[in-house]
Amino acid sequence: CTFICLKFCKTSTERNMGARLIQLRRRYKLSQARLGELCGVSKAAVSQWETGGAMPEIKKLLELRLHLDFSLDWLLTG
Repeated sequence: CTFICLKFCKTSTERNMGARLIQLRRRYKLSQARLGELCGVSKAAVSQWETGGAMPEIKKLLELRLHLDFSLDWLLTG
């Protein structure tokens, strides 16, 4: 059971960060594809971030921060 949860359960941080990423993207009226272009990833990668399927590398978030006004602290921790 622990293995299954570790492999398949999304942590609260992943879900909440994904929701904040959606909020940020909508605030700037960006598609997933456009947000991905801003930080050098695919639309599929952005989708994975938003659903908690994957976490972005910090360098991707820093690159995104160059284009959009948001706090990394807010995005990561709320």
